[in-house]
Amino acid sequence: MEKSALSTDIIQVKLIKRPQYGLGFLVRSCTKNSFVVVSDLISGGSAAESGLVRSGDILIKVNDISLHDKTYKETICILHSIPVNTQIVLLLRCQAGYTTHLETRFGEDGIQRTVRITNPINHPETFMSKIKRTFCSNNNVSEGTENSAFEVETNYTIGHGSRNETKTSNFEDQIKVDNNKETNGDHFSEGLANNASGTRDILGGGYGHEAYNMEHFIESKNKQAFVKHEKKIITNGTKNESIDDGKKKMLEFGEGHHSDVFKALKRSYSSIPKKVVKLKNVASENPVYRDTLHMKALESTGCNSERCVGSLISAPSARPPGTSRSKTELIDQAKDFIDQYYADMKRQNKADHEKRWMDILTAIENTSTYELTIDELTFGARTAWRNAPRCIGRIQWSKLQVFDARHFTTARGMFEAICNHIKYGTNNGNIRSAITIFPPRTCERKEFRVWNSQLLSYAGYKQPDGTVIGDPINAEFTELCQKLGWRGKNGKFDILPLVLQANGHDPELFEIPPNLVLEVNLKHPKFPWFAELGLKWYALPAVSNMLFDCGGLEFTASPFNGWYMGTEIGARDLCDPHRYNILETIAEKMELDTSKSSSLWKDQALVEVNVAVLYSYQAMGVTITDHHAASESFMKHIENEQRLRGGCPADWVWIVPPMSGSLVPVFRQEMLLYKLKPSYEYQEVPWKTYVWYKDKTNTAPNHRRKIGFRQLAKAVLFTIKCMEKALERRVKCKILYATETGKSEEFARSLYQIFMHAFDTKVLSMGNYDISDLEHEVLLLIVTSTFGNGDPPQNGK
Repeated sequence: MEKSALSTDIIQVKLIKRPQYGLGFLVRSCTKNSFVVVSDLISGGSAAESGLVRSGDILIKVNDISLHDKTYKETICILHSIPVNTQIVLLLRCQAGYTTHLETRFGEDGIQRTVRITNPINHPETFMSKIKRTFCSNNNVSEGTENSAFEVETNYTIGHGSRNETKTSNFEDQIKVDNNKETNGDHFSEGLANNASGTRDILGGGYGHEAYNMEHFIESKNKQAFVKHEKKIITNGTKNESIDDGKKKMLEFGEGHHSDVFKALKRSYSSIPKKVVKLKNVASENPVYRDTLHMKALESTGCNSERCVGSLISAPSARPPGTSRSKTELIDQAKDFIDQYYADMKRQNKADHEKRWMDILTAIENTSTYELTIDELTFGARTAWRNAPRCIGRIQWSKLQVFDARHFTTARGMFEAICNHIKYGTNNGNIRSAITIFPPRTCERKEFRVWNSQLLSYAGYKQPDGTVIGDPINAEFTELCQKLGWRGKNGKFDILPLVLQANGHDPELFEIPPNLVLEVNLKHPKFPWFAELGLKWYALPAVSNMLFDCGGLEFTASPFNGWYMGTEIGARDLCDPHRYNILETIAEKMELDTSKSSSLWKDQALVEVNVAVLYSYQAMGVTITDHHAASESFMKHIENEQRLRGGCPADWVWIVPPMSGSLVPVFRQEMLLYKLKPSYEYQEVPWKTYVWYKDKTNTAPNHRRKIGFRQLAKAVLFTIKCMEKALERRVKCKILYATETGKSEEFARSLYQIFMHAFDTKVLSMGNYDISDLEHEVLLLIVTSTFGNGDPPQNGK
């Protein structure tokens, strides 16, 4: 940094543009000329830390590019085009009535520092000015050459809390304040006032939520200045000055004004600064983790200084069930997501990033919504799993298979997509993580929902004496299915049908084909009697009642699956008192003393049930993990996330397994709970708030008049099942084709007519074929040809 020789009011400053706050200052257009003026500094930004840039400075040049003949928008484009993490040279002119220069000084510690010295221009004092200086009620610091330290204290209330912040510059200055006469001090006061009304742009890599702290510049009503230990008030302008709401607009990437964007920034995350949180393992000498990722959280967990809601399964929703987000909130979250997406691709602030954001803004302003690309959807689904604080198996987040089902509009289409999901995820026991995403919520009550809590679950039949046969947790949903016409077998392990709602219409009921459901009969390696209990469980855990929140869009139907951790079945599903509650039965079979708790009969029985679950699944070749291995993998995941993102959100209450608590490493690991987006969120139970079209009494409609059609459908289904059983005995054959002109498809269809008599044959386009199925194929035939000058077909590349 060098002292400029051009003028006594011009200096040359070098700054580095950072990813978080950009250059670290806000700008506004200058009303007197075409230059751009620094309106305020961002705390913690490059400009504020340098101490060489001040509010009211005029930008003259940027990297030798003169801004004299540039418009405000052109200047903003120039500043935005500067790559992140690069150094730029700014030529700044201080406010009128002052001189400024840079000096190199040595501090008491011997460290060399460059400081900025700004002095008022001394004018000969007239007789009248002496009188005014003597008798003026708001007399200020007398003019002179002695430099005094300048300190500003601001008091303001933001969001859900307030703070008092003192900003002390690391340079010396002398300020003169006079509200009665346009003096040098008035320029300073006017600059502060204009910070509220004239702020237009944040210089940096887009609207990162760390740069959303605009409330201070809008809401602060007064500022207190301490000049030579004397307290003065600097108001936001003159007595008659008001903030023009029309000026409260943000300019994004130098193209167009968007008031909704500004409103989104204004109401978004609180500007109360967050600090690094240290997390340690209380029984390990491992290095302490320093979590900084929580600074990017856009929403509160619901906890405050008076209460903690961390142990609640689902915190109360801020919006009524079924209602859509406001446009400003949608813009806020869309911007945050699209920034994450392009940052992940190392394409942040590039031309395609800017174009995509402008396309999204245009779509939101025209239609109040927008559509994610398949790549954005995939990134969002995987990141949501990565952000899930209650999942212990997140180390596999990047391997999630995403099925885009946003084109389906009927319940029948949803059923077919879910059947494909179950088949893919089950994979003959080699479980694969997957998610199927149906259309998002577009307006109130017009949404897609899977009413089941899981795609596969067991019915619970209430008995007259109050007992339940089957799984008690599903007793209420079982009654709903029966009202919709389903008739179960009153067994302990009857798979429930799917209840699917499409586009806000009344839900429809679909039976899951038995051949899609893989179940494991439970047995014990040491106790032969265990198999005689008739216990079993399904292989695929697929959660279907959660909402996928991505980029401000809410996908209310997005079932996803992973694989089981043994304690989910052995400790919770089978042994919880409100579930199958088999603990006492197992203890009696083991001949344990159940008369007193000190015999630890519950603990012994619980361990053996979990041993049986792990043994049975492993013997059948079904993917499962034990809680010790899962805990160790999560510790590795925390280490990876700390290195890659600077933190990992985790809910200790849910991460620690339901048994062997202190025996697993996660028990002793401190964790930090916060909410990141994209995410998976809990939803209200649909049948408690749904209004039926055919019966406005909020009860399920009477479907008895459809008995004839149902019987016909059952007959057709029986025929189909017979055909499926016949095809199961045949060798499976797939015929793939790739074509541009349709010839290869024609030949593939002809080949299908030949092979269908002896094989279970399917014809697929190569573009629709899942390459991960290749290793499981028994017979695969490919029909393709070149076109043009020997080029391959597009769908075969």
